[in-house]
Amino acid sequence: MMVDISTFELVSVDGEAALLIRLGRRATDPVPTLDRVTRSFRVREAAPDLLGEFLAEATKAAAGARCRARPLYDRYAAWCAMRGAERASLVGFHRAMKARGFRQIVSNGHWWIGLAVVDDAPAGSLL
Repeated sequence: MMVDISTFELVSVDGEAALLIRLGRRATDPVPTLDRVTRSFRVREAAPDLLGEFLAEATKAAAGARCRARPLYDRYAAWCAMRGAERASLVGFHRAMKARGFRQIVSNGHWWIGLAVVDDAPAGSLL
């Protein structure tokens, strides 16, 4: 990728030094005030990693393990509901799991490979 150095300009805006990148604007276009720039491009906090929290609480990575895909998603949806958090759709959950490096196979149903569900039922329970 080539960067055109002419799109960069060091300017003083409201007494503050700023690096101005003119993307698709002419050099004669006025420079916005710093207040307007910071309001337009405010850095936001990262969204909480709900899937990561769920996986840490409800599963464990284990070589040779596998868990059914739909029951895991249903458990994730219930986990989100308990916390009042918005859950990902089934497709979004699938994509997020794949993005984390989990692999899914189809063999008498859909299974996530290398992942075991942590049993949170009390010992001796029939649940």
